[in-house]
Amino acid sequence: FLHCLPATRGEGCAALRVTLEDAHTGLAALLDYAIYDDCPAVTRSAKLVNGGDAPLNVTRAMSLCLDLPDDGWDIITLPGAWARERAVCRRPLVPGHQGISSRRGASSAQASPFMALARPNATQAQGEAIGMTLVYSGNFMADAEVSQFGLTRLLLGIDDNDFRWQLLPGEGLQTPEAALVYSDAGLGGMSRGFHRLWERHLLPARWMNRPRPV
Repeated sequence: FLHCLPATRGEGCAALRVTLEDAHTGLAALLDYAIYDDCPAVTRSAKLVNGGDAPLNVTRAMSLCLDLPDDGWDIITLPGAWARERAVCRRPLVPGHQGISSRRGASSAQASPFMALARPNATQAQGEAIGMTLVYSGNFMADAEVSQFGLTRLLLGIDDNDFRWQLLPGEGLQTPEAALVYSDAGLGGMSRGFHRLWERHLLPARWMNRPRPV
């Protein structure tokens, strides 16, 4: 069973909730989307609610899934270390799984919950780029899988290694919010899209458009 519920999420933003329900277990998946009119971004999160009579065990709960019709992309991740955060690692997509994850209990300087795809000819100033990041600092997984048919699936969410969450009847599990930005003006356009999203929609209102304390 599926139904959609339009909602408001603040100025400059349109929100939509899609509810999926499983008739056999009573599990409901509430998928929340937000689209912004001042930056090329979409945010998404999911909430799982046990509407049945028996406990359920959740072993995977992704915040974002995006399917692309081809594999003609470079993948970009941002590994790092203390005082050397966010080194850019760019390489072509290949068949199978690739990406970045953290099982340290935190995203940390070693692994940023960010991944991007860029066309091979994309530069800072031109070309297509898709970036995704998780508004979350715990264990995470960012994965790009290329199928045998040359299709690409992007996944972003809590790392599912040893993940297990019991949902008692009536309880819910909220996943972290994921942000997706598209640019046809290169990696620089993608970066500016993220900057506008954070500055206008994530920062506390009292610090918007003014210097923040260090």
